[in-house]
Amino acid sequence: MCLSLGYPAIQKMRRMLCRHETPLPAPEPAIALTPAGFKDDPKGTNTMTKIEAIIQPARFETVKALLLELGVEGMTISDVRGHGRQKGHTEVYRGREYTVDLLPKVKLEIVLPDDLLEATLAAILKGAATGKIGDGKIFVTKIDDAIRIRNRERGPAAL
Repeated sequence: MCLSLGYPAIQKMRRMLCRHETPLPAPEPAIALTPAGFKDDPKGTNTMTKIEAIIQPARFETVKALLLELGVEGMTISDVRGHGRQKGHTEVYRGREYTVDLLPKVKLEIVLPDDLLEATLAAILKGAATGKIGDGKIFVTKIDDAIRIRNRERGPAAL
């Protein structure tokens, strides 16, 4: 299907696209991709776990330092908003009272081999705990597979 765009700057691009109507073949994988398990581990013992921790923003630097000290290499950090049992709070600004029901939090997402799981959980608990309501939550999920897009490594080697 050819595009019929009327902009002069796009005419050359349109002609190039219209010449290649058939889809290009997919590149050959660097290693064999098998849907059932990892190439180097047919028994399925290379298991991974995803940790999602929602913590207070003030405790993030402490948790991050503990995780880096432990050797956790990769993590994804997001600024999120939400509430749990504390249901927010009220603030007074210029004489008016406002209800803040969605509190700012930091969400850490970490995928790691199972042998680092308990030490990582202990580091997050140590760094994030204040003993007060609103400290956060940790969710632990099993991961079946991970694939590094660049070279198609699979399993824990892709982390």
